[in-house]
Amino acid sequence: MEAPLISVIIPVYNGVATLPFVLAGLQTQTLAPSRFEVIIANDCSTDDTSAILQDFAEKANFRLKVLEQNLNRGASAARNLAARAATGDYLVFIDADCVPDEKLLESHLAAQHQQGGTGIVGRIIWSAEFKGGPLSEYYKQLYFPGPLMQATPLEPEVVPFTYFVTSNASVPRRVFEQLGGFDEDFRYLWDDTVLGWRLTQTGFKLILDHRAVVYHHRPLAPGEALARFRRQGQEAMRLLAKYPELIGVVADPAEILADGYHQEELYRQIARYGLGLGYTEGAERSFEVKELEELLARPEMAANFATWHDKRLELYRAELNELKDDQTKSRAYVGHLEAAYLRELERSKVLSTELASEKKYSANLESSSGQAGTGRRLTQRLTRLYRRGRRAAKSLSARRSSKG
Repeated sequence: MEAPLISVIIPVYNGVATLPFVLAGLQTQTLAPSRFEVIIANDCSTDDTSAILQDFAEKANFRLKVLEQNLNRGASAARNLAARAATGDYLVFIDADCVPDEKLLESHLAAQHQQGGTGIVGRIIWSAEFKGGPLSEYYKQLYFPGPLMQATPLEPEVVPFTYFVTSNASVPRRVFEQLGGFDEDFRYLWDDTVLGWRLTQTGFKLILDHRAVVYHHRPLAPGEALARFRRQGQEAMRLLAKYPELIGVVADPAEILADGYHQEELYRQIARYGLGLGYTEGAERSFEVKELEELLARPEMAANFATWHDKRLELYRAELNELKDDQTKSRAYVGHLEAAYLRELERSKVLSTELASEKKYSANLESSSGQAGTGRRLTQRLTRLYRRGRRAAKSLSARRSSKG
């Protein structure tokens, strides 16, 4: 049997929901089965993944290797394990929830030959079965660069290293080995970003070829999307700690962790997500899906919602009026403070003038110290005369009264 040209690398953990579809997609590739091999690294799954792989191995029309990790070490370690067992000239990375288009491997091989061996990334189309709410839709937009999900076929183009996503990517095996494989410190995220960065740092281009397509099937409940965001934040801190030169790849943590405004917004969003998650989980535990749909469709529910909406609107209006009243009172108080400030300013000017006069008078007294003693004696004499006059006047008044 001739040596394969391509080794398909797939890590899997608890993949019973999607792995059968991925294997079926590999079974129908336009590239001859003799030209590729598939190596799956089972990352210590706890469901029936092993049984599915064992059953499929008996009917596969391509070479299939199944490797088992004794410990759950994450996707990056599983990919490295599979890559070490590869014999193909090119490694094609897909995930256990990415169903390959029938021309996926043929397209990657053609792109590698046309580009002379480099990093190739393809399109990632969300499966029609994928049904997500607003949070899941936001997750999709945030997790994958927009052009990777673009439906219109375009000519191959050079793209930044951040486009290297292991849902659909290929690289020459010799280059992968030279780079040392994936950084296993990143168990779930950013390991592909780091490898893409190291790839471009060594002079290789990263090409987006729209002919290579996978169909991503990952239905996310709100709780799962929130968990993905949380894990992404944790791994982002690891990325910045180990590769500080990649600060531009993730949001500056100082904006979230240091600034009070962003902290408040972060806490508010977490509270909203957590509350929404609690409602969702509570509904799932308390109702069957059909019962919940029937409950929400009941006319009284709609009426109650309308009443609740009106009450909330009334409350918001009342709060707005209170805010307006507070604003008017605040403006009046500010005016009062400004007037008091002006009065104090005028008083300060008067006191400053009086202080200057007192200083001038004190200086004059000091300059005429020779006359100071005479002035004091004259003052004392006049005081004695005044007192004598007062006594005489009182005596005269008393005599007049007695005569009358």
